Amino acid sequence: MDARKNFFYGSLEKKQYDCIKKDIITINSHTMRGILLVEMILSLFIVVFHNYLEFYKNDSVLAYIAAFLVFGLLFRISRIIANKFKGAIIFMYICVVFIHLFGMAMALMQPRLPAVGFVVYYVTFPLLLTDILVRLYSVMAASALFYLLFANFYVHATSIYIDFWHLMIFTIAIVPIAYFVQLRRFRFFYKRYTTSELEKLDLMTGTYNRNHYERVCRELNGDFRTIFIDVNGLHELNNHYGHKQGDEILKEVAKALKDNFEMHNTFRIGGDEFVCFSHKTVDQIHQDMIEVNNILAKSHYYISYGVGDEHNLHESLRLAEERMYDQKRAFYAQAQNNRRQA
Repeated sequence: MDARKNFFYGSLEKKQYDCIKKDIITINSHTMRGILLVEMILSLFIVVFHNYLEFYKNDSVLAYIAAFLVFGLLFRISRIIANKFKGAIIFMYICVVFIHLFGMAMALMQPRLPAVGFVVYYVTFPLLLTDILVRLYSVMAASALFYLLFANFYVHATSIYIDFWHLMIFTIAIVPIAYFVQLRRFRFFYKRYTTSELEKLDLMTGTYNRNHYERVCRELNGDFRTIFIDVNGLHELNNHYGHKQGDEILKEVAKALKDNFEMHNTFRIGGDEFVCFSHKTVDQIHQDMIEVNNILAKSHYYISYGVGDEHNLHESLRLAEERMYDQKRAFYAQAQNNRRQA
């Protein structure tokens, strides 16, 4: 299992790898745009100074113009498609294919010379790009095999022989180097992710903290309900049994809320106050909160809550808090009435 983790996800679990996808998208998007820009400049430079460059004098100018246009189009598309993981990864490999084909075309135009351009592309991509190793190695192998089959028909035999040994030597060298490069990147991204997550967490309850709650409120949009929750009688409980007992209650409340509304929707915003966001209907939320209170009632404590379903976030939060206080007053009034009757 550990060997599989190392090979597929750079020593991470699948769940941990999913946490760093955003970083992988970002670094690959920036890297690929940089590579495409360099290729555009290179092909344009060859077109402009074609007659003055001895090495490219016999090459087709139209081929380099076509390459410039293709790289320009890919550069433009890269800005549009970079936000989704699957789309970004697929697009990255489409770009790799086109750049490798460009290297093969350069070899075809000079069939008696070794395919230096293609070999350079072949060697550098596993080091510049970030992805799981099985895909990187598969693309490397497919690219090398395709080139050798292609070269067999169009390239001089001596050049094929040199290219074959170049590819063999560089593959043997680059496979372990690429492995350690990807391993270090994945670990770096995950360490940065865990550090970032710790800054967002309320360490005692394991929910998100107020700072992250305020950040989420600034970015939140869509159809959702807000739930404002307060633990009843926590102050009195702390005074009678100590803060350690109060902390245990807060942890149990937080666990019940996370189980019903998921971790990323649950925030501790004050001493005994929590806020949850949910896409469920108001009736479903009331049912969930009854279930939460039933769980907590086994330990002889309760929560009050209010649900806001306004489209405006601030109005929804205000309404949820107001309804929570109404429920809290009703709870204490009922408790006082029960004591009188007793």
